[in-house]
Amino acid sequence: MEKWLGAAGVCVKEKKVLMVLQGTKEEPKRWSVPSGGLEKGERLKNVVFVR
Repeated sequence: MEKWLGAAGVCVKEKKVLMVLQGTKEEPKRWSVPSGGLEKGERLKNVVFVR
């Protein structure tokens, strides 16, 4: 398995938590907090900012 580098965040507003449904067509779908992988040329410390 390839090592994953990225960031995830927990977004809370008025006692509600933002969740996203993730998974490829071949994978079972799972609820998760928003996240994103490190792209080529990015620095890990910059991944947490909203694009």
